[in-house]
Amino acid sequence: MNLLHFRLALVAFGILLLTAACSLSTEESASAPTASTIQTLPPLGVTLAAPSATGQPPFTVTPDWTATPVNCAVRADWPTYTVASGDTLSSIARQFNTTTNPLVVANCLTDPNLLSVGQVLRVPSTLSDSNFTTNGINGVEVLAFTASPTVVNPGESITLTWNTRGAARVNLTLETGYIDSDGRLAPWTWRRTDLPTQGSIVTDPIPSLPGMSGGTIRLAAFDGDDNNNPTGIPGGEGISDAVAHTEIEILCATPYFFAAQGHTLNTGTCASAPVEDITAIYQPFEQGFAIRRADTGEIVVFSLVGSQSLMYVVDTSGATAETPPSGLYAPGATFAGVWSGHLTYRLSNTSAWPDTTTISGRDALGWATAPEQTYTMRRQPDDPHPFGAEFRTMFFTVPDGRIVAADTYHWQFIN
Repeated sequence: MNLLHFRLALVAFGILLLTAACSLSTEESASAPTASTIQTLPPLGVTLAAPSATGQPPFTVTPDWTATPVNCAVRADWPTYTVASGDTLSSIARQFNTTTNPLVVANCLTDPNLLSVGQVLRVPSTLSDSNFTTNGINGVEVLAFTASPTVVNPGESITLTWNTRGAARVNLTLETGYIDSDGRLAPWTWRRTDLPTQGSIVTDPIPSLPGMSGGTIRLAAFDGDDNNNPTGIPGGEGISDAVAHTEIEILCATPYFFAAQGHTLNTGTCASAPVEDITAIYQPFEQGFAIRRADTGEIVVFSLVGSQSLMYVVDTSGATAETPPSGLYAPGATFAGVWSGHLTYRLSNTSAWPDTTTISGRDALGWATAPEQTYTMRRQPDDPHPFGAEFRTMFFTVPDGRIVAADTYHWQFIN
């Protein structure tokens, strides 16, 4: 071998060594993990799907509760709730107007799906100053008191749920009122006594009675001291140690006929009887109007005199021979005798109440502003008045669609 061949062999050997070294480096690099290929293990109990083509999970699974932190401390400032049969953490959360996560954290729960009957949990209080009071005597406290629903139709029931602390028994009372057959306001009461200190109960169906529009539900909690029940009667109200109450609305069994037109009353009461349609004769005057019911023949004058007084016929006279001013009308045949006669009404400014006085029909009404006309009157009675039937309001329509509210003595348009 000459010198040239020797040098070429040496170069070839060096290239062979360099190639082997590069191959070894590439294999080592391929087996070493990189940051882009490392995957974090999912939390315990959550199954992660196979990576997609991008190397990332196609979706993320997020539990609906937060894992309990290490060295967790139960919230001692919250009241307690004892788990009952059928309870879940979600149902308890709904009962106390919260979600499951605050309950998990407050009670240091390791698994929110594992609850046992009799287990004591800490829950937030649902009481608020707007719908209940509590006096806290003798260590008794109302922790929760709810009614559902709070707006009910006649025939529906209400579910009451409560929780107390330091009590030995609970009484529940639902009170409302209705109109009896004599037209008087009468009470309707549902009551249960000596109930457990924590629980839920369904009331009797709300009856369909006239005039029933709302009510109050009262919870009274008692400790075990019989001295707080002087009567010694089981279930007796006695002196309660803690009280809570809430208001309910009972939708009208008999709504007012004008409610559908968007008209409301300040009293918020319901009608005591269905609406009735009767034929009547109507004529407007300068100082009010007059109406004659076709079914009874009764004529009533609604005058602006005497603080919008209702006036009743004392005597009648013949039709007037006078000619009304231009643009006005003489009273029609139905009201001519009343206009020429006398009416009686109550004085609103007398101390000898209900003293009455008389006035001529002409002075009470003035001239007519349009001819008399026959129309269909819609009328409906209000709830009874505590001062007597004479103050009970009757609602009725006039031909132009206005609604009149009138008791025995006074009247006004409500729209």
